[in-house]
Amino acid sequence: IWMGWMVLLVSRNAMRLRWQNPAAASIPIGVAGALVGLLANGMVEYNFGDSEMFMAMMLLMGLGLFAERLSASDPLSPPPAPPPPPPVS
Repeated sequence: IWMGWMVLLVSRNAMRLRWQNPAAASIPIGVAGALVGLLANGMVEYNFGDSEMFMAMMLLMGLGLFAERLSASDPLSPPPAPPPPPPVS
């Protein structure tokens, strides 16, 4: 169930990032493709008992969550200007 949830989450973030930050939209698209590839490979070979596959899956999940955070707030935009100092009298 969580694998399907991750694919859905990453796909939703790809659509959201496509409009907000087109340059960062490639992150969730690549993560979704890699997740689909791992899930398809898992149908013909038991690879989720390997620590290497586990680390790859955790990396993909982390990248997917990073893309969600990136879509929530754009860290690549410049910070707002500080308020002007108060007038000296």
